[in-house]
Amino acid sequence: MLPECRRSRPLVRCALLVFALAIARAAAQTEPVSPAEAVDRVLPDIEIQSQSLSAVLELLGERAGVTFSIDDDTYAMLPWGADTRLAAVSLRGASLRAALQEILRPLGLTFTVGDKSIVISPTGPLKRINRRATWDELKLLQMLQTTDYAPEKLDAIKLQFRITGKINAPRQLKTQLERAGGGSIADVLTTATQALGWTWFPNEDHVVVLSVQAHIAHNLARTITARYNQIGLAHILLDLAAKADVALFLEPGMMLRLPPSTANSYTLLLQQTTVRQALELICAETGLAYEIRRDGLYVSLPQGTGKTDPAGTRSRSDPYVLRILVPGKEPGYSYEFMIRDSELPSDIREYRGQMLDEIIERIRQDMAPQTESNPPGPRGTR
Repeated sequence: MLPECRRSRPLVRCALLVFALAIARAAAQTEPVSPAEAVDRVLPDIEIQSQSLSAVLELLGERAGVTFSIDDDTYAMLPWGADTRLAAVSLRGASLRAALQEILRPLGLTFTVGDKSIVISPTGPLKRINRRATWDELKLLQMLQTTDYAPEKLDAIKLQFRITGKINAPRQLKTQLERAGGGSIADVLTTATQALGWTWFPNEDHVVVLSVQAHIAHNLARTITARYNQIGLAHILLDLAAKADVALFLEPGMMLRLPPSTANSYTLLLQQTTVRQALELICAETGLAYEIRRDGLYVSLPQGTGKTDPAGTRSRSDPYVLRILVPGKEPGYSYEFMIRDSELPSDIREYRGQMLDEIIERIRQDMAPQTESNPPGPRGTR
C-alpha cells in the first residue's frame, strides 16, 4: 500500500493546484450584480499603468461584476477618442464609486447608475466645448472641479465674456458669485451663471462665459454621429435637440402639413456632423425653418410651404443677413464670415430691423412723386 500512496501524491498535488487556480479565477471574475449594488462594492487592489479608458472600464467591470455603457459621442470629446490613455492610478481598498471618480474626473467625465449598466457621460462643461478637448482644457476643468471657491482663486483665472448688450458682465457675475454659496469653483460658477441665464466652459487656458442665445448657437455646433432610419420626423428633431442640450418647441399642427412619408418615416444618417448642419439639411429637404430664441429652439413650417405647395416655392429658412470682412495678418488677404439671421443676438437683430426700417422709409421718400413745392434738382436731357 505504501508504494501506491507515494505514486498518488503527485496526482493529489496537481488536483490541489487546479483547485487553487479555479478559486483565484473565481475571485477575479465576480458574479454579475445590479449596478446599484456593485457601485459601492470594495474592489481588489488595482494598479493601472497607461491603459486606455476602454481597457480600464473592462477591467473594472470584471472585478465588480457590472457592465459599463459609453457611446461614441462621449469618446469623441476626449483628446485621443477611445484610445485616450489614463495616467498611472493606484486603487487600494477603494469602492467602485471611488474608483470611477478617481479615473473619470481627470477626463472631464462622470457616471450615472442605471438599471442594467453604469453609464459614462461627459460633464456639462466638457460637453459644452463641442469638440475634442485638449489635455490643457481637461487639466483646467479638473482644477475648477477640485478647488474650493474663493474670490482670489477665481481672480487668478482668465475669463472671456461673450455677452452682448450694454451691460457690465464682470460686475453682474461678481454680484452673483457673492450670493452663490460654497463649493468648488466649478459649482459656484455654474450657480452664478445660471442665475444670470448664462453658462460657461473651458477653452484653452481660460474660461468662456456665454449668454443664453450664444450658448444655444454654440451647442448647435456640437458634432454628433447618429442613424435615424424610417423614424417620425418629430422624434428626430427632439433627439437632435437633446444631443445639443437645447429646449425644442415645435409649431402646433406643423407635422400635419407635411407629406405623411416625410412626417412619419424620415431617414437621416449623420457621421461627425454638427447639430446645426443636421437641422439645415432637414430644413432644406422639408421646407421647415428654425429660429434661436432666448428660451430655446423653435421649429416651424412657414406659410406658403407644405405638401400643397407647388415645387420650388419653399422659402429659405435661415438666410445670411450679414457679411464680415476681417483683415488677415499678412497683407493681401482677409477672412470673410457670413452670418445667418439665427446667429444674431436679439439686440443686434432688433437694431438691424431698425436700420432696415430707416432705409426703407428713405427709399419711399426717394420714390415719392415730385410736387411744385418740392421741385426736382437738375436732371439730364431725356
